[in-house]
Amino acid sequence: MKKCPFCAEEIQDQAIKCRHCNEFLNEKNNSNKIANIISNNLSSLTESAKKKYKDVYGSHLETPSENKPLKIRKLSLFPKFFTFKGEKYSFEDIKHITLFASAHSTFQIPIGSTVILNIRTTKKTHSKIKISQLYHPMYPRKNRLIRNIYMLMSQASLEDRYNRYMSTVSKDGYFKYYADNLNKLIEINPTSKRVRYGKKNFKVKKGCLDIGIHRGNTRNYSSDPRQVTVYDKEKGLFKEKIKFRVYFDDDIILPLLSSFIGKNKPGLRHTTFFN
Repeated sequence: MKKCPFCAEEIQDQAIKCRHCNEFLNEKNNSNKIANIISNNLSSLTESAKKKYKDVYGSHLETPSENKPLKIRKLSLFPKFFTFKGEKYSFEDIKHITLFASAHSTFQIPIGSTVILNIRTTKKTHSKIKISQLYHPMYPRKNRLIRNIYMLMSQASLEDRYNRYMSTVSKDGYFKYYADNLNKLIEINPTSKRVRYGKKNFKVKKGCLDIGIHRGNTRNYSSDPRQVTVYDKEKGLFKEKIKFRVYFDDDIILPLLSSFIGKNKPGLRHTTFFN
């Protein structure tokens, strides 16, 4: 007996196809299958990203030009590149990107929010770029500007970031994703639709995946749309589970996981921004 490299279930030594996950054990067939799935997912991600961008902005679309870039703090966005502190970057230099809102409160009373654009690049001079914008209802353009820049940069860098993940695909079909602000290694298999963390290896299927959880009691109600929980067999308090937070590149990872259960096609997640 041996273990299937895709689902970790025991199978016969001479097996050609796993009876548990229906994956062929022939390396050539699996390589072709993985390549096809990677290509199809990328096409869906790209098309959905374009559609989502148009849906979010519509007539309010603000695009940069060579003479008039979009500027926020020390970052300037041009049509084909961006600059930070005077240094020029191509969109291929973006390794990871995310945008999120951070709420501020005093004695559990909300007093304001900050929207943060966080970018990791391949360059050593500025490998970490962090831009924050205090949300204020009196300045709607500034509130829109940071999300506009994020959407343009995430869309322009989507293919390169996706391919960077797929370049880490192992022989058994898993690619590496570092969750929880790049400090927790999660492995995802887009072919067999499985998630692996350490010795845990679970199939992503209906009834076994939660994206977004509620924290706190009824008086302190909040939600975390980036929290992912994959259960072994079914949801439950004492069930085996893999739990992680999708911090960077949520426009790739969350739609990809959702597509495993047929909930949504791969594409940019629906994010509620401040208007």
